Amino acid sequence: MSVRKLLLQVLLLAAFCTVQAQSVEIIPQPTKVDIRKNAQGFTFSAEKTKVFAPDNCETARIFNESLQAYYPQREDVQRKDDKMAQNLDGSIIFINTAMKNLGSEGYIIDVNSRRITIEANEETGFFYALQTLWQLIGEDFYLNQYNEDFVPVVGYVKQIPSCKIEDYPRFSYRGKHLDCARHFWDANYIKKYIDLLAFHKLNTFHWHLTDDQGWRIEIKKYPKLQSVAAYRNGTLIGHYSDRPESEHIYDTIRYGGYYTQEQIKDIVAYAKKRHITIIPEIELPGHAQAALAAYPEFSCRNVPIEVCKTWGVLDDVFCPKEETFKFLEDVLDEVMALFPSEYIHIGGDECPTVRWKECDYCQNLMKEKGFKNENDIQAYFTTRIEDYLNKHGRKIIGWDEILEKGVRQSATILSWQGEQGAINAAKRGNNAIMAASAYLYFNFYQGIAASEPVSFGGFTPLKKTYTFDPVSDVLTQEESKHILGMQACTWTEYIDNTTLLEYNDMPRLAALSERAWSKKEVRDYDDFVNRLDNVLKIYEHAGFNYSKSHFAVSVQSESKKNGIELSLSSKLRNGTIYYTLDGSTPNENSKKYTKPFIIKNDVVLQAVVYKDGKKFSPLLKTNYHINKATGKKYEMSDINPQYSSTGKYPLTDGVCGNKKSYDSWVGTYGKDYNVVLDLEKPTEINSIGINFMDEQGSWIFLPEEVKMYVSNDKQSWQQVSNVEQTRLKDNASVVNYKANCKQKARYVKILGVSIGNCPEGHSGAGYPAHTFADEIEVR
Repeated sequence: MSVRKLLLQVLLLAAFCTVQAQSVEIIPQPTKVDIRKNAQGFTFSAEKTKVFAPDNCETARIFNESLQAYYPQREDVQRKDDKMAQNLDGSIIFINTAMKNLGSEGYIIDVNSRRITIEANEETGFFYALQTLWQLIGEDFYLNQYNEDFVPVVGYVKQIPSCKIEDYPRFSYRGKHLDCARHFWDANYIKKYIDLLAFHKLNTFHWHLTDDQGWRIEIKKYPKLQSVAAYRNGTLIGHYSDRPESEHIYDTIRYGGYYTQEQIKDIVAYAKKRHITIIPEIELPGHAQAALAAYPEFSCRNVPIEVCKTWGVLDDVFCPKEETFKFLEDVLDEVMALFPSEYIHIGGDECPTVRWKECDYCQNLMKEKGFKNENDIQAYFTTRIEDYLNKHGRKIIGWDEILEKGVRQSATILSWQGEQGAINAAKRGNNAIMAASAYLYFNFYQGIAASEPVSFGGFTPLKKTYTFDPVSDVLTQEESKHILGMQACTWTEYIDNTTLLEYNDMPRLAALSERAWSKKEVRDYDDFVNRLDNVLKIYEHAGFNYSKSHFAVSVQSESKKNGIELSLSSKLRNGTIYYTLDGSTPNENSKKYTKPFIIKNDVVLQAVVYKDGKKFSPLLKTNYHINKATGKKYEMSDINPQYSSTGKYPLTDGVCGNKKSYDSWVGTYGKDYNVVLDLEKPTEINSIGINFMDEQGSWIFLPEEVKMYVSNDKQSWQQVSNVEQTRLKDNASVVNYKANCKQKARYVKILGVSIGNCPEGHSGAGYPAHTFADEIEVR
């Protein structure tokens, strides 16, 4: 053994022997925790603590063997027999029980000075108890197979506080989706990913296997799905919105891969041992270009096309011919043989009707069936597939569009566009799973865009995920029973390596875990962040790359008589904030933040958090443009809670958003933009301005018209004429609306008239359009 490793062991042993745990910091928060404050806890020894369990307890064996891998002198699991006199002191004991309130996934852990007892009704309960036990023991042994540098500590002990934990999940469906079509992850990494989900007590892996950019599952009857559909001849360079679609640039690297059926069987079995069900997704009738590149005869045009090299919604979809249904049924036969899950996900989202409108077969089908429009074709398509799967004892899950197009009662709706899909499903009597993109899409930015890797768009910080509840208050108690749970999704258009994938998922996975498992009343974000420390240590120990964006410096601005007061804060415990206002990058020699400070002119604020002498957080860099509106209060109706930005008054915080800084924008959804600003006293006004975003690929449209008004009493309004529209040269997606005027007024009103719904021909045609604005400026 090297001197370095020996020294490390001695230091760690000294540290661990002196640790006296005083609290139980578990994620997800257990249902009930009783800490015996004045009682002596249990001394866990990695080498000596025995394990007793019934013969059929697989979890006890897994736990013991994970320790034996490092301490081979450990005894094997000993049989727990109620009829035998056994010395159980100094042991961990697994006990079968029959408590109705625990269900199949619940457990009880009771820790005292003599022993730890773990009770559960079923093996799944023991497994989730083990995930909690690992957190009580600490990061030192969990997921060690992924830590090449792990050195077991000789004589390792850990003091576990005396407590009783009673725990069971709120929701039966706790899911995580991963898109393997846009970018491909090898089979070994999928297993690692499943271990990560299991640690977070998630029980469903939604495996997105097919899309326009690649087909990832071997289908033996159709070999061109492997040889053709699984590979594309290049990939988009940069972000989709960087330039017009006609000017997109692609690399020429052949990219792809697929999972063999043997690999899939192995992964399904691996997941089952971790009490995770895998639900495969086979996209139809849209997002089918990869399949149609291999078999164009199942399209409407029957012309050669290639596996897609870009992202977005594409016009080539499956044609509802009998040959197509035979193809899809053959595919689903092989899929069902591989996946024993009750559900098969059939996609159903974002299916353009362009090809169906041009197709003679489709138009004749519409006449034959008496369809009103092409949307009825999708309903016909979906219900035929649903009936086929039902006949084979399976049920379908689909994105919320399938509800709008028409499905049977047995279909479960995965609501991604917001809460409404799940609400509509529950009121209709269909089961639903909440996956609202604004809260549960982990490919969205989680921090200030300037400090983040390129993402799809949107803004989903850790707190936004954590504070979201999947059961809407508009549902009755009976309707709420149809909300089976929640799921987060990671789409991988801009995620092409595992380091980046982990960065996007963690620690938002921990927030998902607690919202899906813990009781509704658990909504203390500050407490969650404190408990998160232990989970972050496990991430680090296992070598996972997690984001520290939630520790970044946040700023609140408030108008004061002598200027704008800025307050800085960070969620990092025992961290120190350093900042600059002169454009230089802050370090430990910069000004230390101790209290709020005043700015009077335009400045560039940069701030960072240090811990233990090292930079810990991403850099905050914010340009402040001070004007008469900065820091002032306003009233606004119809704010979309999914896009309400951060801070108290984000439209007057002095910071102008750009097309990537989704944290700055405030949105409405299908509603007019109506803001009333209070300047606090009659003020000389020379100009009024506001920025709106034009990002139609994300369903964000400019208002049809922008009107501006002034008033002194908020009752009588005078319209300001000649509102000019200017597209910013260095940020083409942002348009400034400005009116010059000579007025003295206290109140300013800005009305942006929404287009209402996305227009015909747009991928979101018929759905409400977003209107985004940021930063009101009054000069």
